Amino acid sequence: MGKETRIEVPDLPIAVAQGFGGYHVPNITEDTANLFEEVPSLGIAGDMLMAAASGAAEPKPNFHVGIPEHSEITNNLVGKFFPIGLRRAEIIQRLSGYGISSTAFAEYVPHTRFNLRYIKSLSDILGKFETYRIEKVCFKNLGLAGGETQVIQTRPSEIGEPQTWRERTVQPTSAATSLSAYMGAAYGFQLYKEDGPDEDRAAKVANWSCLKGVGDNPWMMPDNWYQNRNARRNLPPGIGTERFRAISIRQDMQTSNVIRRMIKTPR
Repeated sequence: MGKETRIEVPDLPIAVAQGFGGYHVPNITEDTANLFEEVPSLGIAGDMLMAAASGAAEPKPNFHVGIPEHSEITNNLVGKFFPIGLRRAEIIQRLSGYGISSTAFAEYVPHTRFNLRYIKSLSDILGKFETYRIEKVCFKNLGLAGGETQVIQTRPSEIGEPQTWRERTVQPTSAATSLSAYMGAAYGFQLYKEDGPDEDRAAKVANWSCLKGVGDNPWMMPDNWYQNRNARRNLPPGIGTERFRAISIRQDMQTSNVIRRMIKTPR
């Protein structure tokens, strides 16, 4: 009844595509699309950094993973957030200093796209900021049997006109038996891939699919691919029993609220 949960941690993405590592698998297919829509990988993040290191004014990221013919990657790909616009020359110079360019990426662990020097430099920079308060979190010691688990499911509560996942109104529910005062509410982007009432397959999947069709003969998502969109997110019986329901709120508003509470000194 949801009292105990054993978490299956995803494997470290180390697949290589076109000579670059850090991906779940080399190709986005019906069997692997859910990974690229749900689990971050340093391969995708590395491709974004390589694009930022380009000298182009508004570079288009070159994602090295294979995709079906007549398709292209959308912003629903985990790790691809926004188009890269104008940026200072120092950014390109800084990335170059750590072995990152539009055609190369220095790795410290083979096939992981992990650059230790660059990560450490970012940590040093963030450590100097005093704008945000950082909360310390203490974890209780757990035995092999685990402990009471708070599994929170977030689903869109309003199905209508197509919206980006950042703007959708969602409602968390949980099977936990703790007092609601202890639970709070968790808001996770794209926790469940729900779409609108439109009958056109391309329109139905636009809110969550990491691929879309392009050209005169555009790729169309196969039926099995569509039906299995939440296959990794379906919970066992008992855990999915709803015992708690929070107030619905737009995801971008909730994110703003969290950031606002972290700010120590308004600027």
